[in-house]
Amino acid sequence: METARDRSSRPVTSGERSHTRADRANNLLAVKGPILSAFHTVLFCVVLLLPGTSLTEWQTQGGPNLRAAMRAGALGLVNVRTAERDAITPLASCLSIGTAARVKAAPHELPGTRGLGYAALGGNLGKSLSDGGVNVAAADPLERAVCYGAHTSGSAHGELIVENLGPDPITADREIGVYRKVVERDRGLLIVLSPNPSKPAFARFDRLTPILLLSPRRFKPGLATSASTRTKGLITNTDIAPTIAAFFGVPLEGPVYGVPAGWVASRGDTVAKLNLQNEQWIADEHRLSFRPYIALALAMLIVLGTTAALVRGDARSYWSALICLVPAAMLSAITFAVSIVLLSLAATNRYPRRTRQAASASVAGVTALWITLDGLFHGGAGAAHSFLGYSPIEGARYYGIGNEAMGVWLGAAALTAGWLAGRVRGGWLLAGGAVIAISLGHPLIGAKAGGFLAALLTILGFWWALSGRAFKLLVAAFAIVAVIAAGTGLEAFMGRFGASHVTQSLAMARHGGAGALVDAVVRKAAMNVHLLTHSTWTLLLIACLYGAWRLIEGIAVAGPRSRAMVYGTLSATAASLALNDAGVVAAALSSLYLWTAAATIRAENAADVQP
Repeated sequence: METARDRSSRPVTSGERSHTRADRANNLLAVKGPILSAFHTVLFCVVLLLPGTSLTEWQTQGGPNLRAAMRAGALGLVNVRTAERDAITPLASCLSIGTAARVKAAPHELPGTRGLGYAALGGNLGKSLSDGGVNVAAADPLERAVCYGAHTSGSAHGELIVENLGPDPITADREIGVYRKVVERDRGLLIVLSPNPSKPAFARFDRLTPILLLSPRRFKPGLATSASTRTKGLITNTDIAPTIAAFFGVPLEGPVYGVPAGWVASRGDTVAKLNLQNEQWIADEHRLSFRPYIALALAMLIVLGTTAALVRGDARSYWSALICLVPAAMLSAITFAVSIVLLSLAATNRYPRRTRQAASASVAGVTALWITLDGLFHGGAGAAHSFLGYSPIEGARYYGIGNEAMGVWLGAAALTAGWLAGRVRGGWLLAGGAVIAISLGHPLIGAKAGGFLAALLTILGFWWALSGRAFKLLVAAFAIVAVIAAGTGLEAFMGRFGASHVTQSLAMARHGGAGALVDAVVRKAAMNVHLLTHSTWTLLLIACLYGAWRLIEGIAVAGPRSRAMVYGTLSATAASLALNDAGVVAAALSSLYLWTAAATIRAENAADVQP
């Protein structure tokens, strides 16, 4: 009798391929089905691949069985990004699905896990299922890639069947109908998905592929989702292996960068909703390609122009307060509108020195408050979908507080707190800082460990400046190390509520040893170096740091509030750059508030000396 390992390793001819599909499906339905239905002792899952297809093609070109299954199960879109550069190939996509991590296709159809910067076990799904007593059946290269590493199991705990039905939904319709009957009769799990987009779709940013999850017990009609995205109708390719493993009750042996998928009920035409959402994401992707750079150019003009005016002693320069409008506008229409009102009220007094500082702090405060409320009550969804957010198509980050919003948050909060110091009790400022820090780090809100540690260091720098104590290098170094150590422990504790970067790092260390952590640190450092030398954000960071350096005079003898504004925003900038792999983005946005603090203090000093 041919084993699952034999079927996975030997080549299959085209005629035998067609015979295998039809016979396996019909035999399951006619023979295995009644037995499994009677005893319910063996679980089985069927994964059907339709590579290079889109949701629209499923709906318009699919046969009656596929369309009926789409109405009966949980339908969604998948981010299928791999570790490849500028490409998503079918083989690498299937290898990433089976590894539960984004990998490349190495020679001889092996998962390429070297040079990733994070730990990954090639063939995670196949090895784990076989070790857990699940028989795996696969034949062609794409099928073997999904369950790479599977071997013959000596028990009958379950069976996983992977079928590559090809890129034509019409010819695949019969097999889909047969397998659907088997799944519904035996309470199994049917997964139909496109592991990769077509080349034309990839070129036009249509890179989210469809997936269907059908199971009488686990998935009802609606939209597929997962904790990886917290977005209705969207999951990641790293969620598929955990979903299959959870169905069989088998733990995955290697590091996992996804979670089992779930579903949410949906009213109306699910396909139409997903198509509309996908079109919106594609449109956002095109807009994101140039609009932020217009804002960056405007910000640099304001910074450099106002710096030159203030250096010449022109205290009447009113542009320093307007710089806070840039991140406010890039976050949401709400913050931008409120900021315009505040600045308009301040402008009625022609920006006297006190009003100018209050106007900047008010705009920064509104911005920080909006991010706080968005993080606490919406998991950062508003910031994630703004111009400063990440794209679901790119798949860098789907929810929580990203690098861009984090930089704005820390800088705006530090500037606002410095202006409020002396006007509001220190305990309230400390409580506000704690809320921001915990919101940044909590896995269910901001989910950003680097942001959590950066927030703690920002608070440290702020309170050090406010206390008026002299700066001592050894004491400062000890305080920074202590804060990072305590913050890492607290972040690991918060990781019990969900995935966090710290808990993922600990899992990497358990699997790959200290070398895995070293690789991660090296990868993050290399990315920061690359961004510092190639990113447009570096120009804004340099402009703001240069402007702040030219404008800060007499800060050592300035009042505690002025020092707190400067050192708080400086701490936010430095910590954002050091503790995040794309820290130049966060640091550049945070440095806008550092420059604002320096500009308002310089304008105030210049006004004092003018007759």
